[in-house]
Amino acid sequence: MEEYREDREQYYLAMMKEISEHKDFGRKNPVDIGTECGYTEEDVLDMIHMLQQKKEKGEIYTGTSSDKTGYFLVWKEQKAYIVAVEMRDWKAEVIKELKDFERKDKFDIKDHIFVRTAGNEKKTVLWENLETGEKKRLLTDETIRNLIILDNGILILIKTEMLVWDGDKILTGKKYTESMLRLSEVIQAGDKIYFYYIQNSYICAIDKLLKSRIIKYYVMTDSSEKKKIQEIGNDRNKIFGYWSAIKDSYYSSTMYRDYPMKATKMEGKEFAFKRKIKDHQAFIIKDFMSQNYGLLGTEIYSRKQMESPNGIMNPVCSFSRTILSKSLCNQVIVDYENDIFIGLNNKNDIIKIDMRNEREATVIPVAI
Repeated sequence: MEEYREDREQYYLAMMKEISEHKDFGRKNPVDIGTECGYTEEDVLDMIHMLQQKKEKGEIYTGTSSDKTGYFLVWKEQKAYIVAVEMRDWKAEVIKELKDFERKDKFDIKDHIFVRTAGNEKKTVLWENLETGEKKRLLTDETIRNLIILDNGILILIKTEMLVWDGDKILTGKKYTESMLRLSEVIQAGDKIYFYYIQNSYICAIDKLLKSRIIKYYVMTDSSEKKKIQEIGNDRNKIFGYWSAIKDSYYSSTMYRDYPMKATKMEGKEFAFKRKIKDHQAFIIKDFMSQNYGLLGTEIYSRKQMESPNGIMNPVCSFSRTILSKSLCNQVIVDYENDIFIGLNNKNDIIKIDMRNEREATVIPVAI
């Protein structure tokens, strides 16, 4: 019986790998992709159920580093490039130059899907499969404020509403309420989408199909100090984060105290420990979790530290990703099972750290 379960699990993992590498992954229903690949609908649904159970246990399958390729948008000498990182041998190469890309363009990369805004008024969305070269385009009637790749399509925020586009058609849409006009930062955690803005003490949430009402969650604190949301992350499909308060200031140096974020009635995760931060930016930084470690800002802590209530702790090591640019600092790829983080440093070089074998980040050279 045990052998049967192991064989079945390997079958499901092979199925998941084939579906995730399909050219339409990220914009079509995975069940439809699975049946197109020759699997039965029942088997695909069983595979999805198995993965959900693994996620709940923290046993998320991501493949080994030997069979993955990561993609980054890199600025060098005032030009933008798409760089592919082969994790098999840690080699990086430029696969294309984005000649008409501007720094004010919005973009997102997830797996091998790249989306971006284009045009002087930013009313065009360009979609591209970086592996197959397939391209698609969407025209909007209003300027695009932001976009992000969800697991069921592309979320597009325009002036008066939000849309989910699957590359072929608009799946769903929802009008904004007035209070959401400034909430342009987005993160998905499980079946919910969260919107936030650094100067606010609340977060808004809606289901990824945009069917539910928009719920507002207020950040709770016992402190009377002025607070602002500073970091947001997703851990095992639950949102977590940190809010910041100024503790003391002298000369030109400011010391912040970062507290775990807890919001009213929100189904999130609250890590217990606190941190001291020397520098913060005027935007919210996304944090990233692996199986045993967390990348918080430019520091890496163990999950054991993060779950400990024993006050302030020193990080295991630093990971000097750039925090000078909102879009670039949030370009991080995590090999969850192998505890590997990949990102960009302040020189726009690609850096990686393997927490099982390293305590200092190494640069992956790329010829441009």
